[in-house]
Amino acid sequence: MPFRNQHPAQLTALRMDPQSARPVPKGNTNLRVDLAYSSLFVEGTDGSDSWFMDGEILRSGLKARHGLGNGLEVWGELAMALTGPGFMDNFIENWHDTFGLPNQNREDFPQDKWRVEATKGASTAWEMDRTDGALLDLPLGLNWNFVPMTAERPWALTGRVATELPTGNQERGFGSGGFDWSLGMVGEYRYEAWSFTAHAQHTFVHNPDPAERADLEFRDVTSAGVGVEAALAEHTFLLTQILFDTSTLRGLDLDELADPQWTIWFGLRHHMGERFAVEVGLGEDLSGDGPPDFTAWLAFVFDLGGGGD
Repeated sequence: MPFRNQHPAQLTALRMDPQSARPVPKGNTNLRVDLAYSSLFVEGTDGSDSWFMDGEILRSGLKARHGLGNGLEVWGELAMALTGPGFMDNFIENWHDTFGLPNQNREDFPQDKWRVEATKGASTAWEMDRTDGALLDLPLGLNWNFVPMTAERPWALTGRVATELPTGNQERGFGSGGFDWSLGMVGEYRYEAWSFTAHAQHTFVHNPDPAERADLEFRDVTSAGVGVEAALAEHTFLLTQILFDTSTLRGLDLDELADPQWTIWFGLRHHMGERFAVEVGLGEDLSGDGPPDFTAWLAFVFDLGGGGD
């Protein structure tokens, strides 16, 4: 499933989502609607640099993949963000208290507020506004399945390249203000009712103007992940994924933001016919000072057909 880290600053960087290494057949189109809702909280100060994020964010995406044949496919995603104070702070604090997890000082701040801001020296280096809906940058990519999966070879490799058009408003925190570029690879191995996937990529990040003015550099992002999918029934599949990202905010003098960000995901996919599936998932941070505390996921997947086998 195309899970991703919904840290607000990471959302400005191009990311090629986790996916199967098997391409969409020639002439066919795969369409999906993804909804991911995250609770955010991290605060830290070191000298003149500080980072504070508190609130909740809903990212919605409409993504299309189209098969060109010979292992090639093109893809793109139109995505929006809705940000605000939300309603989950009390639930998250109780959840952490129940299981002995750190709250990162959540209890010292008012509940259900919105603020996402980085400061460097006396300047606000970057912030994300509260909004009822804002367009994010538009990624476009090309995948090449150069080692296809066959009956004799139960594994596949796919190379990927993508760019991201600056359609999001960089002054409000919803885009990078320029073209990001990414290179990566996906691998997949299937054994009976099991599927094992892995991906890795590197994104060359454009620095937003607000950060540039404050002498803050958004750093390039390296990402990787592994996943295991098991068939529970003929049409139902259980999935676990672990994702890794380097922080694009490593330019701030804060130990919390210099560390890699790890998340773990649990998902369920149910096919309700040959051309329609529903996905649900839950994500939890494994590195407490970076990613969102908690993310809930819902997706609808459509195979529009169009040709090919």
